[in-house]
Amino acid sequence: MPAFQGEFPNEGETTQCHQLRAQRKIRHFVPVCTIYADLTDEKKFIQMAPSGNFSMHCPLGTAFVAADCGCTKLIEILPSSNLAECKPEVILTFDDPASPYKDSSTNNITVTYEYVDVDPSLEMARFNGSGMINLYRFSNADFQQSLVIRLEFQDQPGGAEQQTLMTNCIFFYQEEATISMIVDKKISAVIFGLETTNAKAEFIVPYVKGAVDQVIFVYNGEPAVAVTNNVKANVGLTGNVTAGDTL
Repeated sequence: MPAFQGEFPNEGETTQCHQLRAQRKIRHFVPVCTIYADLTDEKKFIQMAPSGNFSMHCPLGTAFVAADCGCTKLIEILPSSNLAECKPEVILTFDDPASPYKDSSTNNITVTYEYVDVDPSLEMARFNGSGMINLYRFSNADFQQSLVIRLEFQDQPGGAEQQTLMTNCIFFYQEEATISMIVDKKISAVIFGLETTNAKAEFIVPYVKGAVDQVIFVYNGEPAVAVTNNVKANVGLTGNVTAGDTL
């Protein structure tokens, strides 16, 4: 059960996300498709990323259409395929003393980290405030309408009032991330943020201080849903998730 914690960088830190987001806004005037068909499976597409090109699943029940630069074709959902298509892209359990940061899925995702300690006996990663875990596999990843994040965290004494659980922008001011989960210790709540090609939303779900809190964040093209310890909140959103820089 990973205990995710972190703090925002100092106000004076230069944010590369701000620059990259500005570049994306400029590119909106001349749309360029950065994904292409995976010839091995119409239900997948190839995502170009700095660390290499990767195959990603379309949302369940859809297939990729190159002319639309997206998963816009509706197809039949076969019961036998559901399990494989819903398998997580990356799983971090922090329970292996020899390789505490190893991805437990079969995808062997590279994990980098800074100022993070792992206690395999507790299955926890402890962040010291400036620490972070990076998954460059998802740098500029196009999630389309297929996003599921599940994690567990435990609030610890001290640190900033707002601490980052997960974001897709390194060294960011909160408004620069398109996917984010922020712990606000002052109000004992997790603040969820999501930006799509059509809108941007933020919603709040309370958590239990000192407990191991379970969090789920889901978006599939319909209302975005956030759940913390079975307390649920949702907000109506449509469109594709706006690409961010990294997780």
